[in-house]
Amino acid sequence: MPPTISAYDTRGWTLQEQVLSRRIISFTDSGVTWRCLEASGEEQLLETQQKPNTFVDRHIVRAETKWPCLKKWDNLVSSYLDRELTYEEDILTAFSGILKALEGGMPGGFHFGLPVQFFGAALLWIPQEHLTRRKSVRIGKAAYASPSWSWAGWKGATRNQINAFGLCYERSNPVVNTVAYTIDIHPCARWYKIDIDTSEMVRIINDYDKFRTAGLLHTITLPLGWSSYKEGDDEPYYYRYDNAHSSYTFWYPIPTIRQPERPSDRQWGPVLCCKTLRGYLAIGGPLPQSDPDDNTLPIHFLYASEGEWAGIIYVHQPPEPEDERKLQCELILISAGCVAEKDEEQTSWLPEWDSLERPRSGEKYSFYHVLWIEWKSDIAYRKGLGRVVMNAWDDLPTNEAEILLG
Repeated sequence: MPPTISAYDTRGWTLQEQVLSRRIISFTDSGVTWRCLEASGEEQLLETQQKPNTFVDRHIVRAETKWPCLKKWDNLVSSYLDRELTYEEDILTAFSGILKALEGGMPGGFHFGLPVQFFGAALLWIPQEHLTRRKSVRIGKAAYASPSWSWAGWKGATRNQINAFGLCYERSNPVVNTVAYTIDIHPCARWYKIDIDTSEMVRIINDYDKFRTAGLLHTITLPLGWSSYKEGDDEPYYYRYDNAHSSYTFWYPIPTIRQPERPSDRQWGPVLCCKTLRGYLAIGGPLPQSDPDDNTLPIHFLYASEGEWAGIIYVHQPPEPEDERKLQCELILISAGCVAEKDEEQTSWLPEWDSLERPRSGEKYSFYHVLWIEWKSDIAYRKGLGRVVMNAWDDLPTNEAEILLG
């Protein structure tokens, strides 16, 4: 019998209580329920229900993760976004306790909900439906609750792609055995956060790609606490971390926090500075879905000026129908990637994979990730995330730009 769902399980603020508390007693309209780290039960049921294994369990205190567990962060964000907030401006405050608990394994912590060490990859979140901006209502005037580049700045269903694009570094764990992902990305933009008091710009060091590349090739200088292993001559190297459970192995090592980082009293603003390339493409019609009656995924084609197919874009809000093929969108480059053409399991992550217009020359499908931006005064705001065929972008007239992204 599934557990009863109450209003307590639908509110944004209560998720922190559920995942950070060791024991909870809930008084609901349907009765009393209790939960601890080992089991849960309801007063109507005679038997308790055992909690699932640590890897799939949402409880942070149970796992005490001391290495960057992106899957746990991803699952918690997804659970959180299914809940309701009375005040939209509470979106990060009501999640701050969870982020604080996760910071123990995340070098650099989080910046407006995104892990700093994997910042460029964390920007690759996509909408699963058309979104609306979260706005502050408590202050008495309309204002955005969070920046447009963060998942926290939008209301609606989103999906994080951080584990799809080459960042799934867990080789094994007590529940799941995985293989190394064949999609590879590396950052192309330089990101800076801005100090509110001094206006100083500080570089965001998201160097995840160099650890993946060197780790898979076994040319890496091992960070403190990591060791490498090999089971056979034809098998790839794998790694262990001394602060992780002995049953955990990894495809490549990553920097971790050996000692608690000293808290900083600096306050960072919601505007980023981005130094990258800028180009323009036209938005076309929507990408046909496998189900003809399903038009919920907000994905459109991108075309170059001469009508050549260039890629796809996840739009956060629907473009006007009359603007199709006429709407020129301003795009900024954020990362490059590729996937082997023989890998036929990428449809769920690359919806353009089976499109007849997608070029298939060579052994790899190479692409760039781009952000669609629009300007309001001197600040740009995110409108969508695109994936552009590498050759199509390289043929565009582009220019170097320094963008303030809010």
